[in-house]
Amino acid sequence: AIAQAGVNDTDIITALKLKQTLAASESSLAGSVNFNGTGTVSIRSQLNVSSITDLGVGKYRINMTTAMPNANYPVFTSVADRSTEARGIGIEVKAQTANSITVYTFVTGTGGAIDVDFISVGWTL
Repeated sequence: AIAQAGVNDTDIITALKLKQTLAASESSLAGSVNFNGTGTVSIRSQLNVSSITDLGVGKYRINMTTAMPNANYPVFTSVADRSTEARGIGIEVKAQTANSITVYTFVTGTGGAIDVDFISVGWTL
């Protein structure tokens, strides 16, 4: 029998054990979205997202299809500016409720709000 992963480094992990471990970790993802925040917001890919509300330049509210049990869940973000301008872009979670997450995107250094073409947000249980 194979010991629990990470407990005994002398055992090998079988393909089945790896598959089971990956399946268990996937089940904790409660939602995610990748979208274009420039112009009219356009969702590229989503899980548990009913819509995105454009709140103004660099401000977006991600509305969930199924609410979380409470507002205290982990959120992770990623942002990229694929324009030709050389600038750093940041993203910040401004608010989260059981039903939504609000994020702001900005130019690092100045803090000025900016619409960005590649935004990813995810959350777990």
